[in-house]
This record gives sequence, C-alpha cells and structure tokens, in this order.
Amino acid sequence: MSYLKKTILLLFCSLLFSGSGIFAYTLDSEGNSEAMKFAQLINKKLSTLPEKRAQAFKMLIQSKLVQTQNALIKKIDKDSLQKNALYESMRRKLLPDSFDTQETIFDDGVGAIWTHASNGFGILYHPMETPSIGNLASGTSSTLINGSYFARTEGAKNHAGLLWSGGVMWSEMAYGDPQITHVVCVDTQKNLTFWKNDLFFDEILQICELAFQAGPLIYSLQEGEVVENTSPKSYIGRAHNRTVMVLFEKDGIQDLWFLTLIKPATLADVRDTVLRESRFRGEYDGLTVFNLDGGSSVAHRNPDHPELNF
Repeated sequence: MSYLKKTILLLFCSLLFSGSGIFAYTLDSEGNSEAMKFAQLINKKLSTLPEKRAQAFKMLIQSKLVQTQNALIKKIDKDSLQKNALYESMRRKLLPDSFDTQETIFDDGVGAIWTHASNGFGILYHPMETPSIGNLASGTSSTLINGSYFARTEGAKNHAGLLWSGGVMWSEMAYGDPQITHVVCVDTQKNLTFWKNDLFFDEILQICELAFQAGPLIYSLQEGEVVENTSPKSYIGRAHNRTVMVLFEKDGIQDLWFLTLIKPATLADVRDTVLRESRFRGEYDGLTVFNLDGGSSVAHRNPDHPELNF
C-alpha cells in the first residue's frame, strides 16, 4: 500500500471550463495520415521479430524521434512546427497506449502524463496519520497528484517550507535549501505568481488564497527572456520520476497543466518534454516550468483514466 508523504494536490478538471485548452497546435489531416502510415509500416516490420527484440527496436525509434523533435525546440516557424507535430504523432502511433484528449495527454514513449487543471486546484494536507492515496482517491472525482517536499518532525510528515491555505499558516518559510527555491502564490483571481525566496515577504500572503514553497524553477520564459535551472551536477538534476507544474500564458491569460513523469527524467528532460509538446508549441508568450517533487513519492490518480494510476 502506497502512503502519502506530503501535500496532495486535487486538480479540478471540467470540460465546461476547458474547451480544447487555450493554446493548441494541431497536425493537419494529411500529416496525421502520413504518421499513421509510418507507424503501420514500422509495426508491420517489427511484427516479424521476437517480442523483446521488436520492443527494443521500437524504443530505439522512439528515442531517435525524440532527439529529432528536440532539435526543433528553438524553431517556431510553420515548417518546424509541422515537422515537430509529425514526429510526435509518429511516436505516439507506434505505441497504442498513448493518447491525447482535451484534458489529458499520455505520451507512453517518454512516460509523460499531462493533466489540465482547467478549473484550478486545491490541496489535501495530512501530516499525521496519513491515509493511502488509494483511500483518498476513492472519495473524490478529482485527479490527485503528490504536492511537494516534506520534513519529518516529531512523528509527522510536515510540508517542507511555507504552506499557507485558508488564511492559516500550516508551515513556516524555509531558507537555505537548494531545492526549495520559490513560493507559489495562487491569488483570489486564481492566477499564479512565482516568488524567489529572498524576494518574498509576508504581506504578499494577503493576496494569496494558497501559497507554498517548492522548486526548483526549471524554465521560465517571460517577455522574451529565458531563465533555466536544470542543475545537471546536483542530485535534484539527476533522472527521477517527477511531478511538475507547467503554466502557459498568452496575452495575460493563464493555462495551468500538471506533468507527471513516470519514467525517470532529468530536469533538462523535463524542460525538453514541455518545449516539444505540439499541443502548445509556438502558442504562448509566457511559460513557467516548476518542479514540485521527484523520486519514489511521485503519485498520480486519475478517475477518468485509471490505467494511468501510478
């Protein structure tokens, strides 16, 4: 039985609020047909091989297509966008478990689960007598994911760093930890802002319905300026399962997704996974990719797609 170790986020997802998402780049019918023909041809060839060998070849092809997509990350001209979407569609059609809906994207090749928090998110906080995530999931129609770091204190699994909710300070601010770098504030209009620890002050909480610390901030694009922190030489930068917050912005409108990586990924891998996703490529003017947690405590429960439970 898997037990929660920290704050759990409830993602409020509803088609009434999402439509097809604020941002989208869609492969045309000709491209989809080309991708399908490619996948059918490869799968036909691989069907003649022993299962293990066929799977190895399939994953090799996946890896090469991911590398090809990564080479297009910095290009947003129409031709590059079309090529990126084509290679992505080829990859996903090779692995039939992959799918793409209005609220959920599953990329089986890289183990990426995208969940649209189209109506925001809330928290469950159980520092004492923590229930299993299975028990919590059975009592809600929301998607559940693990929140952020915890610290053992007097037998409790307390949130590591600031946790403010409902006008109550559940956990105090933490300083000096290279992983806990920012405060996330959700204001009364449900908009998110990210504050560096040394720039945050208590008065900001007056505009926050929810605020918590986590990190690091992996990638930020604001007003054309890119800031990255992939920490390649540190423990946090190494390959782990991940829970990540991804905030897209366009013309002042925010669109929030959560990304769960169920295959180990470095922070650089996380950045690339976000930047090459064709659903969003070239369709935003602001982007924040924020690490929430990683390792064995990563958890995901989706009532609409139980096959993705992790």
